[in-house]
Amino acid sequence: MIKKFGMWLSAGSISGSILGIFDIATLFVSGREMFFSSTEMLLAMGYSLAICAAAGTLMGLLAAILDIAICHIRKPWRPWIVALMASPLYVALFWLLTRGPQASAIPARSVLVAVFGMLAGVVSGFIITGAAAVSTPRWRMAFVLASLFAGVAVALADILLFVRLYLPFHMAASLFAWMLLAFSVLLFISSKKLFSRDSSGETPPGWVAGITLITAAVLSAGILSLIMVRQTQNIRFVLGEKTATGSDIVLLAKSLVPPPEEKMLDDAVPEDSQAPQPIDEPSQLKLPGASVVLITVDAMRYDRLRPGPADKVAPTINELATRSVVFNRAYTALPHTSYAVASLLTGKYIKPLFELPEVTADQETWPEIMRRFRYRTGGFFTRSVFFVDRTKFAPLEKKGYGFGYLKMEYRYTAAQKVDQALEFLEKAKDLNAPVFTWVHLFEPHEPYKETCTRFGNSDEQRYDCEIHTADRQIKRLIDYVDRHFPDTIVIVSADHGEEFNDHGGRYHGTTLYDEQARVPLLVRLPGVSHRIVDEPVNLVDLMGTVLNIVDIPVPPRVRSRNLTGLILGTDTDKKAAFSQLHERRMVVYDSHKLIWDQASGLARLYDLKKDPNETISIADQNPQLVSRLKQKIAAWETMHAKTELRPVATAEGATGWPDVLQKAMGGDDTVTAALIPYLSDDTPAVVRQKAAELIHDGWRTDLPEIPFNTISDPVCLGWLWSAMAASMPDKALPHLKSLSSQLPPLEAPWIRVQLTRLAHGDEDAISPVIDIANANAIAPAIRREAIGHLGDADAKQAENSLIGLLNNYLLRQEAAKALAQLSSKAAATPILGHLRTEPFANRRAELAEALVKIAGHKVLREIAFEMAKEKPLPNGLTLLREINALTSRRSVLIHPETGRQISMIEGPRMTLPLSNASTLYFQTSADVATVQIRCNDQQIALVQNVSANVMQTVSLTECTSESRTITLSLNGDPLTGPLMLVVW
Repeated sequence: MIKKFGMWLSAGSISGSILGIFDIATLFVSGREMFFSSTEMLLAMGYSLAICAAAGTLMGLLAAILDIAICHIRKPWRPWIVALMASPLYVALFWLLTRGPQASAIPARSVLVAVFGMLAGVVSGFIITGAAAVSTPRWRMAFVLASLFAGVAVALADILLFVRLYLPFHMAASLFAWMLLAFSVLLFISSKKLFSRDSSGETPPGWVAGITLITAAVLSAGILSLIMVRQTQNIRFVLGEKTATGSDIVLLAKSLVPPPEEKMLDDAVPEDSQAPQPIDEPSQLKLPGASVVLITVDAMRYDRLRPGPADKVAPTINELATRSVVFNRAYTALPHTSYAVASLLTGKYIKPLFELPEVTADQETWPEIMRRFRYRTGGFFTRSVFFVDRTKFAPLEKKGYGFGYLKMEYRYTAAQKVDQALEFLEKAKDLNAPVFTWVHLFEPHEPYKETCTRFGNSDEQRYDCEIHTADRQIKRLIDYVDRHFPDTIVIVSADHGEEFNDHGGRYHGTTLYDEQARVPLLVRLPGVSHRIVDEPVNLVDLMGTVLNIVDIPVPPRVRSRNLTGLILGTDTDKKAAFSQLHERRMVVYDSHKLIWDQASGLARLYDLKKDPNETISIADQNPQLVSRLKQKIAAWETMHAKTELRPVATAEGATGWPDVLQKAMGGDDTVTAALIPYLSDDTPAVVRQKAAELIHDGWRTDLPEIPFNTISDPVCLGWLWSAMAASMPDKALPHLKSLSSQLPPLEAPWIRVQLTRLAHGDEDAISPVIDIANANAIAPAIRREAIGHLGDADAKQAENSLIGLLNNYLLRQEAAKALAQLSSKAAATPILGHLRTEPFANRRAELAEALVKIAGHKVLREIAFEMAKEKPLPNGLTLLREINALTSRRSVLIHPETGRQISMIEGPRMTLPLSNASTLYFQTSADVATVQIRCNDQQIALVQNVSANVMQTVSLTECTSESRTITLSLNGDPLTGPLMLVVW
């Protein structure tokens, strides 16, 4: 028995260490730039190795116990017992592997998964027991090598190929890799008789002591490392992003043993918090009745504001900046146009207000306030400013933000918008009344115009070209204002920024890094000279500041701060700016910026003076500063509720909202357990129902037991049982089914109940979920969730509804994916129609993927023609390979309308008979350091660091001979992989 323990513990520790070494290599190759120092990187490597080794040792201990138990079973039954233990693992793995859109539509999937899982278990049982019984050295070594190779292959595939898949899959891959490696090590140890007994037949005492000490040391090191990792921010972040096995263990440990809740914030708000401040205080800067022109440029990055006369991209804006107060660090409330603009024009952080009971987007707006004080107001913008969560903004869209004169259409150019504004100003100039004008220019929003190539052909160069286009129109507007509306306050800003792979992404609405959350802001004020303000501010602050300057009272619930002290240079107090996105919150204070992911608990801290590109987090080196900035975020969030909530009406009269609910509504999920007492029927209905909703949103398995027997409110029960379904679906589903008839249809609790039912396999919920997907009054995010559940449930009865939803631009992508899961042949034609007209490359890629899953090789020509467009499908070659479009012979397609020829080949060489080829697209099946492209043996391009299955683009303008051969090679060796050439 001691021998078995020794062998398994050694095998487990060694195999875990091998997986840890793979993690170390990954950290060194792709994660070293994310560490604060080489010391921190070495610590992360040590932690990862120790954690993996300890986890392997524990698995070895479990395996030893199972092995000993199996050895007490008669030999003929041993393979079947091993099969019985292995089959559930295989069934779970096969189930995860077949969750994709195509595989999940396989007929009798559950039966097939069960059968193949059990067969794999049986085969494994006989192989494992057979290999253990083999005594021939040659065969034994063959089993050692085969198991070692398979374990390494699974581990590398998990690291390199299966990146960012769902967590259970990664954990299954880590487990199988460990099992294969451990079995290989075990066979090797036993073949070398490393644990042989002495002449007396007993295991030497030294072996026992040695094994015990080594095991204790490995386990202690692993547990200590896990504790240390959980106390770090940056190391935990990098391990989660870059490792495979170590990341799985850290996440599993967090799930099994949740960290203690952070200390609940004191009720007192810190003195330097963002509590609303009086903004009508006396100021030296007063311009009663001054006209105001507000200009915003959609998606203009902060770094395009470069005050000076010589800027080529935005010369008008940057020349104006030399005569204005420039706020060097201005931030949007949220990097999405809908929320950014709504927050700007209401002086409030709109997104969190949607979480408050009885609070809607129908807030009093900046132009409505100005109109009450005799201002003529004109708004000139596109309906695209309501694109995200459109239903939530319906009241604001319906009244056009309250402008008296309104032009709000789709797809209007900057020139057209400025023409409309000039027409309004021309009519208003002789009416002896001040004006408030807002002009929002949609350039340079993606997709950037293909013809706008003033600065070059890349996306960022076309983006700059569109900024230049908007800048020229701004010059027309400002020139007119200067002639006819002297002493006007002119403001130029943006709703959010735009990313060009600064942190590995594109566009906006995905991160809170400066390229997306920080915006340009300049304010030109009569009589105020140019100055640069470095204190962080929010766009929300503009409304209250301008109202103060023009001497208009500010409503008490407005969250704007008065920035006139910063404008004049008399305010020296430190300021903080805030933003949010999904579960992430951001605060900028002094030179530091904290991004706090409240869902994972991870916080990233940057010193913007030393690290303006936000590359290395210094959170671990500054825990007190992290805590202080978290306090600022928490206090800021708490104020949302404090400024907006109306008193609760009770039989005894009006009463205020409990502080714990205000904190929870502000985003403080550490108070979730403290909400449970408010579920009582004695609590006012609006309070207890909101408490139940907040418990649902902040649900954790370690919460105190919910007293269901004392709760009779069906709304509360709907939220609570929906939360319970995550961990106890069998118990929760009967309650959810009975509650369906007790809740008002299409209201939030009913919607959540139906979605939860279908997500956990209750097919009776398909019909109500179809109603949710079709309900225009429901937020698009909820409707997209409903559509996703219909696809996962293989709800054939939803096919017609989903095809109809393809006409809804906000829901089209999710509907196409769901129809692909349903293998809906009827959906191929409408999806193809939308693919042909979709302007955004990433959306075209998703539609094309759904189309290929539905129609396969039948859409070969259409996918090839999509590659001939100015912006080819980013996944086009992958899709063509998937439908076997690329053969060993060159194939040529001719577009019937444009006459463009598309040549395709699978292989490293292509011969072209024509001389007018312009662009080559290729991709490789593995990562390649350097790819050489030759034309008739002359190198015309060299592409470095080519990633597998990522399309590359090469210009062929230098390859113009009549008879040409294009060759791809890796350091002179032919390179296999799909090629595609577009001949114009």
